[in-house]
Order: sequence, then C-alpha cells, then structure tokens
Amino acid sequence: MTPIVPAADLIIQQHDLETEMTMMGVETFRQKVKGAVEKGIEDRTVYGSAMLDHMLPKVVAELQSLIDERTSGKAGRRGAAFKYLMRFKDRLDAVAFISLRMIISHLSTKDVKYVTVCNVIGRALEDEAHYGAIRKEDKKLYDYLRDEAKKRFATHVKRKVVNIHLARRGMEKSEPWPERVISVLGAIMVEAVINATGIIEKRTVSIMKKKLTRTTYIVSTEACRQWIADRSASAEVLHPIYEPMIVPPAEWSSPYNGGYLTNRVRPVRFVKTHNRGYLRSLEDIDLDTVYDSVNAAQRTAWTINPFILTIINMAWDFDYSLGGLPQKHRIEEPPKPFDIDTNEEARKEWRKEAHAVFLENRELDGKRISFTQTLNTANRYQLFDKLYMPYQLDFRGRIYAVPRLNPQGPDYMKALLQFSEGKPLDQDSAVFLAIHLANCGGFNKIDKAPLEERVQWVYDNEEKIVACARDPFENRWWTEADSPYCFIAACREWAGWLEQGEGFISHLAVALDGSCSGIQHFSMALRDEVGGAAVNLVPSDKPADIYSLVMEQAIEQVRADVSTDGDEAEVAGSWLRSGLLDRSCFKRPTMTYGYGSSQFGFRDQIMADTLRPVYRAYQRGECAWHFEDNGFKPSLYLSRVTQTAVERTVVKAAECMAWLKETASVVTAEGLPVRWTTPDGFPVVQNYREQKAHRIDTMIFGSRVMMSVSEDQMDKKGKPMISRRKQASGLSPNFVHSLDATHLRMAVLQASQEGISDIALVHDSFGTHAADTGRFFVILREALVKMYVEQDVIEDFAAQMRAQLPSAKRDKVPTPPAKGNLDPYGVLESDFAFA
Repeated sequence: MTPIVPAADLIIQQHDLETEMTMMGVETFRQKVKGAVEKGIEDRTVYGSAMLDHMLPKVVAELQSLIDERTSGKAGRRGAAFKYLMRFKDRLDAVAFISLRMIISHLSTKDVKYVTVCNVIGRALEDEAHYGAIRKEDKKLYDYLRDEAKKRFATHVKRKVVNIHLARRGMEKSEPWPERVISVLGAIMVEAVINATGIIEKRTVSIMKKKLTRTTYIVSTEACRQWIADRSASAEVLHPIYEPMIVPPAEWSSPYNGGYLTNRVRPVRFVKTHNRGYLRSLEDIDLDTVYDSVNAAQRTAWTINPFILTIINMAWDFDYSLGGLPQKHRIEEPPKPFDIDTNEEARKEWRKEAHAVFLENRELDGKRISFTQTLNTANRYQLFDKLYMPYQLDFRGRIYAVPRLNPQGPDYMKALLQFSEGKPLDQDSAVFLAIHLANCGGFNKIDKAPLEERVQWVYDNEEKIVACARDPFENRWWTEADSPYCFIAACREWAGWLEQGEGFISHLAVALDGSCSGIQHFSMALRDEVGGAAVNLVPSDKPADIYSLVMEQAIEQVRADVSTDGDEAEVAGSWLRSGLLDRSCFKRPTMTYGYGSSQFGFRDQIMADTLRPVYRAYQRGECAWHFEDNGFKPSLYLSRVTQTAVERTVVKAAECMAWLKETASVVTAEGLPVRWTTPDGFPVVQNYREQKAHRIDTMIFGSRVMMSVSEDQMDKKGKPMISRRKQASGLSPNFVHSLDATHLRMAVLQASQEGISDIALVHDSFGTHAADTGRFFVILREALVKMYVEQDVIEDFAAQMRAQLPSAKRDKVPTPPAKGNLDPYGVLESDFAFA
C-alpha cells in the first residue's frame, strides 16, 4: 500500500484522513455485503439480520392465521400440503425462520425463479421435520449428526453423511415427501412471506422463442430495496476504520469532546458504553484527574519503526512466516488417495487430515486479515515523524487505544511502533534496556531470573544479539524468543548502544510488567502476606513465580490421583505421560483467576493453549496423543485440579472473590445495579440485565442454523430486571479491573507530572524510555502504595454498597474478609513487582 505523504498543514491533512477513515469503513461494509450477495448469504448482512428479526413475528402470525382458518372448517386449496404444515403447528417460529432465511438470503440476486424458491423451502421443511423428530427423540444422536455434518462442506455430502450414520444405527431415513407436497408447501410459505412482510413479490416474464414461455421470478419490492438502501446508508458510516492521528488528539474534558478532531469520522466517547444516562451523569462529576491521566497518555508521540517494518514486509512478501506471523497462503488440502472410492480406511484417514487442515485454515484466515490490516496501516503512515493514539476507557476504567494499529496489540504490532522522540542512553539506563531485552527473549526462563542475571545474560549473548540485528534473515535465533519482534527491535537497539556508547539515542519503549496483577491487587487490598509473596510484593533476592507454584501444587495432586482407584486415575496418568504439565499450561488460568476466571474458564484455556494445538499436530501425524477423546475430559479434570491449586496458593484472593459475589447478590436482590467509585474518582456501574432468549434451532440440509432473539425481562413495574447471576459472577473481575486501571492512571499522572512524557500502556504493563525507566520503576511502586495506604478500598467498597441500600437492609452486606499482615510499603523495596 502506498504510504501517505505528509502535507504542509497537518491539521488539514488530519481532517482529510478522518474522512478517509469513514470511507474505508464504508468500502469494507459494501465489500462484505457484495460478498454475502454473491455467496447467497444476504441474511447474514447487517440489514438482512435486522430484517429477519423484524419480519419473523409477522410471518409467524400469518401462518397461525392460515392454520386457524383451516382448522375452523373453512374449505381451501392445497389440502394435502396443509396436512404437512400442521406437523409444525407447535414450531411455527422454526418454519417461518427457515422460509424467511431462504428468501432474504437471495434478496438482491437476479433471476431467482419462483418454483426454485418453493422447492428449496419445501425441502428445507422436510429436513426440519425429519431432524426435528430425531432431536425430540434422541438429543445426543441429533448433536452427533450435527457435528458430523459440520465436518463436510457441500450440502449434498452433509445430507448423505447424516443418512449414512442413521443407517448404521438401523434407522432408515423417513419416507420422502411427495414432490408436489414439497413444492406446494414451499409456495404456501412464499405466499405467507409476501402477505405478511411485503418484502418480495412475484413477477412473471413472457419470452417468445419458438413458442411463448412464461417464467415467474421472486424479486424484492421497491419498498424493500429502499429499506435496504436506507439501512445500509446508516450502518456503513457507523464502522469507520480508526487509524492513528498525525496531530495530537483533542484532549478530554467531558465525556464527548476528545480524540479525533472532526465529525467526519464517527466520534468516540470517553467511556465505551451504550448507557447514555451514565455518560450524561459524568458531566456532573469531577473527573479532572482521570481526564488528565488519559490526556497524558494521548500526548505520547509514536512513529513506525522502519527496521521492524522492513523485516515484516519482507517476511510477508516472501512468505517466511517468521516469528509467529501468519503464513501468506492457505494450507493445501492433503492429496486424495488414488483408491479413496474403494478403500474405507484410506478415505477415513484422508477426511481426518482434510478436516484438520480446514480448521487450521479457518483460524489462519482470521489471523491473516488482522495482520494485513495492521501492516497496511503501518505502510500508510511510515513517512510521518509523529503519530498519536486517541484513548478511551471501558466501563471499568481500563484505558484502550482506539486505532487498530496501536501499542496494545500483539508482539509484532507493539514492535512496529517506537517513540518519536528519542532519549540518550547512559550506563544506568542501558541496564534497563538489557533487562527489557532479556524479558522479551525469555530464553530458558531468563525473564524469571534476578535482574543482575538478566543483564549478564545479555552480555553473554551479545555476539548472537548483534548478529541478529545486522542480518535478521540470515541469523534467525531471534524467532525463538517469547516475543520475537519486540526482541529483535531490542537487539537492534542494543547493537546501536554497543556501537555508539554514551549518547546513543534510544526510541524503544522499555516495558515493566506487573507480576500477576489481579492477585497483586487482592493481596494489597487484604494485606495478604502469602499471596503478596507469591506475586512479588515482598522484597526478595530472586523473583517468586506464582505460575510455577501453582504448577507444583497441581502436579502433586495429579500424582496423588494416579494412585487412587477412582475414575480420574486414568486421566491423571495420561496427563503425566503426555509431558504437557509445564508452567505454560498453568500460566493463563492462574493469571486470569484474579479477574474472575474459574473452572470452566480454565477448561477452555487448557483446551485452547495446551491440548488443541497438540491434537491438531497429532491429526497431521506430527506427534503422539495420550488421551482417549479430543481433550474435553482431560481439560475438565485439569481445570478442577488447577482451581484447587490456585486457591491453595492465594487464599485471601479466593475469600475476597467469594465476599464480592455475596455482596453483589445482596445489592441485586433490591433491584439495584452495583455502583462504586474508584480511589481516583472514576464511577463504575455494573448493570447486567436479565434477558429472555427466544432461540430457534434448526438443521437445514445437514447444517445447523440458529437464531436467538434476546430482550430485556421486565418486572411488574415495567422496569428492566437485573440479572442476579451475572451481577454476582461479574463483580469480582470488574472490581479488580477497576483497581488495576486506577493504579495505571495514578502512575501515568504522577509520571507526567514529573516530566516523563512518553508512556506505553497495556493494562498491567508499563513502558517508557530506557532513560526514564529508573524513575518510572519507582513511580509504579509509589502509586501502588499510595492507592492502598491512603484509603481502605475494601472497606470503602463495602460502605458504598451499604449506602445504596435501604437503611433496613444495610446490615445484610457481609463483613469483608479479615486482613493479613502484609506490609504495603514492602513493595517499594521489591525489585520484581514490576520488572
């Protein structure tokens, strides 16, 4: 993509770029609609989905009226077909959904024959009757058939596979419906849609060739086409492609006036929320310190790192897939065996391999789209000396960059950005650059070693570091790093320091990461000396590693389970034989525990991070598989073990999470949302509503098709009901997110006040120039101590909960957990709390 050339007047150019952001969003929207029309899936467009939601009740009402008319004794045509329609009298929503979906999916397609639509709808209803009977009689069999059909691509193959599996179980396909019934039933449905919605009409065309022929087509009405045009015009401007700014963003001083400069692009709000009442309430609250911290982050000037951009462009152009980049081309399907039609074993093996490739390609497609969008943006803006990121908050107060290219993205995205203004290194600041370099590498867990050992590791590996910096394609050691692109960027910086010495101008953001920050905040709030020691809030000669502590606890339990006579002994033994019980297996569950993740969340994480990659490699014949099923049972077992191990390690955090859950239930029982104010004055409102979902679940031509319509449930007074379950389960993660967001804002504000102007932020990771890291290293600790010494956040929260309740109910708020003996000032002497 051709880079944008900076203009003389950057303000005017920024205005033009904001127009472009909207137009790029419009073009993307139109391309998606065009693709949907071409593929015959117009029902999945924004307007198609809206039309389906809006028209469904009308078609259901029309069908009910038809049935009522016939059952009242009135005569009518199409009697045989109506008998088949009566089979669906208790599932008219499914019948209407199938018919509407078939029609809407081809609204903009030309030359759709009336008879074709009738037959397609009729056959879909035949399938629904057949599969619906199976679903009613044997839900497990239905789910199995659905999953088997999902593995195939072509419709006729899906249906064939379903019928084969039925035959294997001695179940014959139900008696086929007569062809005339199918077409007439389809015609009834088309007529119902015409009468109920007015979105389509029949149009007959006469053509004289050897004789006069008449063909009837289904076409959208003029009113429908206008509705689509109006809906599309409104929707296409609502999804601009937000990009970095080339001038400083407008500073926030109200919920509405910051970020981008014009209304040529859809304005962003200070807080991402649909609650307009909440946004209006912010206008009456003193948020100066919150605005100041976000504005300080917005003033950071970035530029594209040309070294990293060159590497990534070359890697992409030559399809090197270096450092975890997605490969440029889809994985080829394995060749079919020459005897696939006669060799059942060969056919099964090929299908297994082909399905594994299909899953990998589907995952790669999403990664490839995200990557190319980022790379295109970097290439567009590479000529600008300064780029800026507008920021906004989520409802917990966490800071998020708005543009799709930003310093909060994955490894390669972070590495593409560097500070625009450089600062000179000296011997002291070079030490922090070395620590950052070792952290990004993570070789042999060097990022868990004492700081002096990390620096020494850099000295010991200087030859390889410099070689990678000079020729990253010839010397690819860097691709083995934990964060390959941030690591090679730091290699380049270190090579520059070695070459120039004192006075070398560094542009790199040196990161300091919190040690499992969710647990850190619980431990500080509850003065938990055990949990605090596990997450480095206590001074120590070497860093504690909570992930390894949890791993050791879990492995001890797994070994104990192997020796039992229970059902879990075999699964436990499989885990031990697999060799997969390492630190990485327990890292994400432990990290997310403080943010509310529990057993079922752990199960999904273990599946995604540990088991699924190995299972796919096994399907490709690249490794062994030690488990009986595809991983569900072992992941469920290990999730239980992991939760127990985490809770044994951080007892106070578990107590606080239980207390928050109970407190949320008390407040919600009064029909109130949970509201609290963070230590720096940001108001948080948690208000999950009770929703009633009306779900339609059908299987059309062997493919499962679902539609779910949710709406707020109302109480007797006509007000939306609050969900007790969601409020209780959501409070702990939202509360601790609000605390880590507060700490970040306080640290940014203090740093800004001390003249540290360039800051990189990713929630619990804080970056600045190596030259400023020595002071920033201290500021992070000072802000954390200030936050938990100047107020008791747990008692303050309990008081705020009591204040919301009627006076007679205030004593129902449970007593907060007892505090431990952690010295909060100890973190000031801890090298590893943020390192």
